[in-house]
Amino acid sequence: MNKVLQKVLLGMTLTAIFGGGATLAKADDVNTSSDSSGVNNVLANDSNSTQSTQASKTSLADQISSTSQAAQVLTKLQAATSTSESSSASYLNAETSSTNQTTTRNVEEPSSNTDSSSSSSSVAEVATSSVTASVGNDTASQASQTGKVLADGNANADTVKKAPRNNNTQAAKQAASTLATTMKGASQNNLTFYNDVDEAVVGFNGNNIYNRGYNYSYDNLDAVKYNGDTRNDKAQVINDYANLTDSELKEVNFFAAQLLNTARQSVWAVNGQDSNTWQLMITKDSLGLAVKVAQGYTRDRHSISTGTHDTAVLKQAYSSYGLHGYSEDYGSTLLNYAATMTTNRKTTMYDLKRAVFQTLTLMLYDDMPATSGGSNAGADGNGHAYSLAYGWDQYSFGANYFGLAFDQMGQVHIVNFRPSMIWSDTRFDTNQLVYTKTLGNTSALTKNVPTAYSNYLKASVFNNDSSISYVKEKVVGNTAYYFVTRNGQQYIYDSNLTKLKGQVKIGGTLYNLSNSTGIVLKNNSEITATEVAQRLASNQNVAYFDSVSIDGTNMIVSGWHAADASIIRPYSYIILFDKTMNRELRRVAYTANYRGDVARVYPALYRSANSGFRVVFNLQGLNYAGHQLQLVARYSDDVAGNGNTTDVWSSDYTFNTNAAYFDSVKIEGTNLLVRGWHIADAAANRKYAYIILFDKSANRELRRIAYNPTNRSDVARVYHNVYNGANGGFDVSFDLRGLDFAGHQLQIVARYTDDVAGNGNAMDVWSGDYTFNSNAGYLDSVKKVNDKTINVSGWHVADAASRQKYTWIIVLDKTLGREIARTKYVQSTRNDVYTYYSGSYNARQSGFSNVNVQLSTNLSGLNNHVFQVVARYSDNSYSGEGHYTDFYSKDIRFRNGMFYL
Repeated sequence: MNKVLQKVLLGMTLTAIFGGGATLAKADDVNTSSDSSGVNNVLANDSNSTQSTQASKTSLADQISSTSQAAQVLTKLQAATSTSESSSASYLNAETSSTNQTTTRNVEEPSSNTDSSSSSSSVAEVATSSVTASVGNDTASQASQTGKVLADGNANADTVKKAPRNNNTQAAKQAASTLATTMKGASQNNLTFYNDVDEAVVGFNGNNIYNRGYNYSYDNLDAVKYNGDTRNDKAQVINDYANLTDSELKEVNFFAAQLLNTARQSVWAVNGQDSNTWQLMITKDSLGLAVKVAQGYTRDRHSISTGTHDTAVLKQAYSSYGLHGYSEDYGSTLLNYAATMTTNRKTTMYDLKRAVFQTLTLMLYDDMPATSGGSNAGADGNGHAYSLAYGWDQYSFGANYFGLAFDQMGQVHIVNFRPSMIWSDTRFDTNQLVYTKTLGNTSALTKNVPTAYSNYLKASVFNNDSSISYVKEKVVGNTAYYFVTRNGQQYIYDSNLTKLKGQVKIGGTLYNLSNSTGIVLKNNSEITATEVAQRLASNQNVAYFDSVSIDGTNMIVSGWHAADASIIRPYSYIILFDKTMNRELRRVAYTANYRGDVARVYPALYRSANSGFRVVFNLQGLNYAGHQLQLVARYSDDVAGNGNTTDVWSSDYTFNTNAAYFDSVKIEGTNLLVRGWHIADAAANRKYAYIILFDKSANRELRRIAYNPTNRSDVARVYHNVYNGANGGFDVSFDLRGLDFAGHQLQIVARYTDDVAGNGNAMDVWSGDYTFNSNAGYLDSVKKVNDKTINVSGWHVADAASRQKYTWIIVLDKTLGREIARTKYVQSTRNDVYTYYSGSYNARQSGFSNVNVQLSTNLSGLNNHVFQVVARYSDNSYSGEGHYTDFYSKDIRFRNGMFYL
C-alpha cells in the first residue's frame, strides 16, 4: 500500500465544542468585565453577603489595640501562616476557558483536538503520494514508516517559549540520557515521548522514533511477553469485532486506556504536572457513545478513505447523551487496512489488541501534517499525540472520558472528550468503571521521572549550578516557567531566565514573591505590623456561597470568602452546621483558589484575589434530611479551625426528598416481580434498602426483601440534587408460593432504614393498591375410554393456586344432580396459555392433559345425560374439599357413546 495513503487511512481526528458564557457569582448590584476570551464575567459585591464575627472568642479590637501589639501578633503569624503555591483556578474559571471555545479543528485523524487559534470548521484535504511500500507484517509496517515525509522545520518547531538549552555541554547530555532511560522505564510499554533536545526525552517535535533503535513490535512489549493473559487472548475468539459483547468491549477499552495512561502519566510528570487526572475515565456511557459512533459509520458506510469525518453521526451520537460538542479519533487498522465493508469480522482478542496498539502507536509517534500528504491538519503533525497524551491541545493537561469501538469496516473509533462538555442538561452516566486488567505497575518508575527531568533542566538550563537542588518546569499556554530551589529557597524564572518578583499569577495560581529577592513566600513575612493594624481597623468580612448542591453521596459547596482578619487568622474552613439540631456535622479545611472576579469588586480587601473555595462534604452516615442546614465560611488562628475565628454564615438549606416509583408490579410464574426506584436524602444515615409486600385487606406484611440499589441515570437527570440520586433502582422478586393474596388489596413499600433487618427508623414510600384474582380455564376435549372411564384435557389458571396447590378434576352429572367422579392430576406445561395469561400465577404450568377419570356409574346407563367438568385448586390433598377455587366447563351432552361440547 502507498505508505502515505496508509497513514491517511490509519487516522483522523476532529473536535467541536458548543457553549459559552459563565456566571462567576451572583449579585444584586453587578459589575462586569471581559476576560481574555471575551466573555463577560459577572461578579458579586457585598449586597448578597452576610457578615459575622460573633463566633470570635476575642474581638479584634481587644486583640489588637496598637501597632506594637500588631507586631507581636505578626511575629507569631510568621511562624504559622503559609501561602500555598498549588492553589488552582476556580472551578468555574476552568470551565469557562474550555466551553468558550467554539471552533472545529482542521484535523482528520483519531483524536479530540480543538485549536483555539483556528475558527475554521472545514476538513483538510487528503493528499496521497505515488510512492509505494510493501507491508507484510508488523516489522515491515514499522520499517515503512521510517521514510515518512515531514513538514518543513518551522511546522515542527516547538511553539512553547522555553529557556535555551546548553545541549552541547557534557552535563546536559548526561542528564538527558538519564532522563531518557528513566522515561523508557516509566513507559514500560515503550510508549515514550520526546522533547526538544538531541536525546530522546518527553515532548513532540517530529522525532523519528523508529530510527532510535527501539522495537515497537507488539509482541516485544514486556506486558505481552510476560503476561499470562496473552495466551488467553490468542485463544479467545471474537465472533464479530463490530458487535463486541459487554465483557469484550470493556477488555479492549481497558487495554487501550492503560496503554495511553502509561504515556499520559509520564508526559504529565515530566512537565511538572502534579494532578493525577491523566487517568482516562471509562464509564458505561462512554463505551455506549463509542459504539453509537461506530454503528453510525457502519450505517453510512463512511470510510476513512474519503478523508472526512461523518459529522452527522458524531453530532447525533453526542447529542443523544446531551453532550455539548463532539470529538473523535478514528482510523483504519490491521483488521482491514482497506477500510471497506466486510462480512468476515471474526478475529481473536490478541489481534484486536494488537490492532489497537499499532493504531495508537502511529497516532502518538508518527502523525503526519497535511502539508506533507498526511490527513492531520495540525501544523506540526502531532494532533493525535496532543489530544491523546495531553487531553486536548498541547500542554492542556485535561481530564478525559474515553471510549473505543470498531465498525464493520475494521475502523477503530475513539471518543476522548473533556468533562466540560457535560452540562446540567446532559444525560451521561459519569460513574467510572474499574479497570479489571492491568499492564503492570509503573508508578514506582514514573515517580523517578520528575527527579530525572529536574537534573536535566539543572544541567541544560542552569549550567549545573551547584546551589540548585531542584528544578520544576511548568508550561502555561505558550510560556514555560521554572521553579528553582536554591539554597533552600524557591524562586520562579520565566523563559528568559528572569527572576520574577512581587505578585505573579501563573495559570490559575497566584504566587506571592519577595519584592526584593524574588523568594517564593512560604509565609507572610513581608507583612508589616502597620499593615496588620490597618487591616484589622478596616475589618471587612465578605463571603458568598455560589452553589450548594448534592452530587452522589457528597455535598459540593463552592463560593468565596475574603476577610481582612485572615491576615492573622490564616486557616480557612468551610463548616456544615445542623441548625435544627444545633450541632456541627462536618468541617473541611481548604486552600483558597484564585477569584479575579472578587478581586475586581473588592480590590482593597486582604487576599480577595485568592478567596475562592470548592469543598466536598461526605454525607454518608449524616442525619440531615429535613433539617435546616447552614454553611459557615471561617478564618481561624487555630490549625484545627477553632480558636479565634471570623465567620460568615449562609442562609438555610433543606434537603428532604423522598420519592419512588413502581415501574412494574406483575406476576411471573410463581413470583411477583417488582421494578422501580426509590431515592431519599434520609438514605444518608439509613443505608439498608428494602421492598415490602403488604396485604392491605388482611392488614399484615407478607414478605420483605433487602436489595442493593442499582444505577438509574434517568432518575438522576430529574432528581439531580438528592442523596445518591443516580443509584435508587430496584428489581426484586417475591416468592408467592403459600401466600394467601388472591383477591386481596396489596401494597408495595419502598423503605430505607437504619436497621439491618428492615425495622428501626424508616423512610417509606407506599404504592397504590394492586389486586390479583385471576380464575380462568377451558375444557379442550372429553373422550370415552371405556364404559366407566373418560379422558379429559384442558387448562386452569388461578391466582389462588399459590395457597391451594392441589389440583383436581370433578365430573358432575347435571341430569342426576350429583357428582359421579373426581381424581387428582399433575399439571402440565401450556405455553399457549402463558402467552395470554402471563400475569396469572403459574400460568405456564396450568394444563391437565389426558387425565383418565374413573366413573362411579356406567356410561351405558347415562345416555342423553348432561355433564360438567370442574377443574379445582384446593388446599386439601385428600378429598379436594377445604378452601378451593373452581372452574366449571360448559355443558357436555353424552349421546350414543359420544360427548358433545
